[in-house]
Amino acid sequence: IKRLQRIPGGFRLLPRNPAYAPIEVGPERDFCIEGVFCGLLRRD
Repeated sequence: IKRLQRIPGGFRLLPRNPAYAPIEVGPERDFCIEGVFCGLLRRD
């Protein structure tokens, strides 16, 4: 799961897991969002 952050000249994908590095997306790369995470339901 990544969080989308707008930066000058593109976007940055910030991982929720600190073991992974952010991904920089500039204007020279094709980029699309294929899904949106809205929530999680758990049974106790």
